[in-house]
Amino acid sequence: MPRYLHFVIAILPVLLLISSCSKDDVEPGIPLIKLELLELVNEVRSQGYNCNGAYFFPAEPLKWNDKLYKAAQIHADDMSENSYFSHNSADGRTPRDRINEQNYSWSTFGENIAYGFASAQGVLNAWLSSEGHCKNIMKREFSEIGIGYTENGHYWVQVLAHPR
Repeated sequence: MPRYLHFVIAILPVLLLISSCSKDDVEPGIPLIKLELLELVNEVRSQGYNCNGAYFFPAEPLKWNDKLYKAAQIHADDMSENSYFSHNSADGRTPRDRINEQNYSWSTFGENIAYGFASAQGVLNAWLSSEGHCKNIMKREFSEIGIGYTENGHYWVQVLAHPR
C-alpha cells in the first residue's frame, strides 16, 4: 500500500467530521478537540446509554450553539486562570448567570465540568461513568450544546440546553 494512502486513511475521519459541520453550526476557529467531543457525545446519544442503572433510549443529536459555547469557554478559562474547580465562578456567578449573560433564552439547561483530561474521549468516559453527568449528556430535553476547553490544566465545560 502506498505510503500516502496510510495518511489519507488516518485523516479521513477528521475530514468527514469537518465536512459534516456547516458554517452555521460552528464558529470559525473552534479547536478540533471540541468538535471531536461533540461528535462523541452525539454518537453516545444516538445509541442510547445506561447511566449507572438508569437506561436512556437514543436521543436526537445536540446542535452546536455559539452562545452556549461562549458561556462554557468563559467558565473554562476562568477556572484555569484562577485555579479552582466549581460550577460557581470565583465571583459567585452560576451557570444560569453565565448563560443569561450570553443572551441565550433557555427553557432548561445543564452543565458538566471536568479537569485533567487531555482528550475528548477521556473526558467523555469520565462523564459517562458519573451518573449525574451521564444523565445530562443523555437528556432528551436538551437540544443544543456549547463546549469550552482550556489546555492549561485541561479544564472542560459542557453547557447543554434547550431554547424557549
